[in-house]
Amino acid sequence: MNDRKTSAGYDAGLPVVAFSLSDDFKKKCPHVKQAAVSNLLRAKQYIIPNYPLPPNEDKTEILRVAVLESMSMDQLDRFISDICALTEKLTETLTETDAVDLVV
Repeated sequence: MNDRKTSAGYDAGLPVVAFSLSDDFKKKCPHVKQAAVSNLLRAKQYIIPNYPLPPNEDKTEILRVAVLESMSMDQLDRFISDICALTEKLTETLTETDAVDLVV
């Protein structure tokens, strides 16, 4: 029997996805700030807030994405590609010494 989960058992809830830069990424690229990723995504017309979790976890920041019901797979692909391209650009062009503070 196949134990994979399918959408047949899906319970509707908030259409929100939260994520953060991995600890490995933060160690390799400490000059790339998650808030900068949020701000640069805003320049591409995405509103992806970056904020700390509640007390006791407030050193952890997350980026939150609300997924609209009308979002197509093409839009989702473009969004993920934009995140990847933007993050790669930041890692390639910035170093600790020339990092730009993009936090508003």
